[in-house]
Amino acid sequence: MVPSTPFPNGEYIPKEPPERTKNNDRILKPLRTYEGDVAEALKSKKGSIGKIVIAEDKRRNEKEGYSLTAPEKPERRTGLVVVALFLIILGAGAWGGVYFWNKKNSPLENNFSFSPLFSADTQKEVDITGKKGSDVSAYLNASVESPLSLTSVVGMYFVQNDGLEKTVVSGGDFILILETDAPAALLRTLTGPAMFGIHSLIENQPFFITRVDNFENAFAGMLSWEKNLTHDLGPILSPAIKKMTAGATTTRPTYYGEFQDFIIKNKDVRALKDQSGNILLLYSFPDRSTLVITSNPDTFEEILRRQLTIKMVR
Repeated sequence: MVPSTPFPNGEYIPKEPPERTKNNDRILKPLRTYEGDVAEALKSKKGSIGKIVIAEDKRRNEKEGYSLTAPEKPERRTGLVVVALFLIILGAGAWGGVYFWNKKNSPLENNFSFSPLFSADTQKEVDITGKKGSDVSAYLNASVESPLSLTSVVGMYFVQNDGLEKTVVSGGDFILILETDAPAALLRTLTGPAMFGIHSLIENQPFFITRVDNFENAFAGMLSWEKNLTHDLGPILSPAIKKMTAGATTTRPTYYGEFQDFIIKNKDVRALKDQSGNILLLYSFPDRSTLVITSNPDTFEEILRRQLTIKMVR
């Protein structure tokens, strides 16, 4: 039965029945909407709400003539690469300038490192850049005269600075700077750092020590140098020879004698003695890579003891 609506005069007008499908099984939807499409998609499990929203948003944007992602411009990417390379080059140049400025203007002290020849109580660095042999000799003699604590040992290493880099002076270069007559074959073997030391006893005893890279050539060179060794290094390394030469009227005194073989602490030594049998100067190779020149047997023994100590530490 179709319901009707009463009018004021009592008449009844029947309502229109709802529109149905041909099968008369459901009501047709009068209008398709976006919300309806979403509902239908969810019912059929064709996608999630998030995916549907993104897809719809993309569709609208494309319809309006633009997209979410703008196409990349090749010229812009090239410009960024050029700018990045320029900044890298600029930074490298600035770093290099600072590095070389600091190296040129850095203080000379403790700017190098190497294995010490033995354990000295005090280690000093002496810059001899541009110094003549006579200036270096005068400095060493004045250092030997300076008061030290009894039995202490001071070691001096020598450096030269070219304005950019500081280098340690080798034993061969140091002997060459002193303007000696040492054989060139000997100087080429003394490649280790030169060390001038002072051992404080009743009288300060100087010594020289360096490393050797060819024992046979070094030993042959020392034998050849013996005729000039006393004159070249005696006034620096031997207090007794220094006193002798202080009042000498000739530049090369002839009363020194010859070097002879001796044994000190089981080490072979070549030594020069005076007429009373006192050692004026000696040299030895305590091992095949070390040369020691001094004038006092006690100082030589102290060097051996300290060398052994540093080897045990290593």
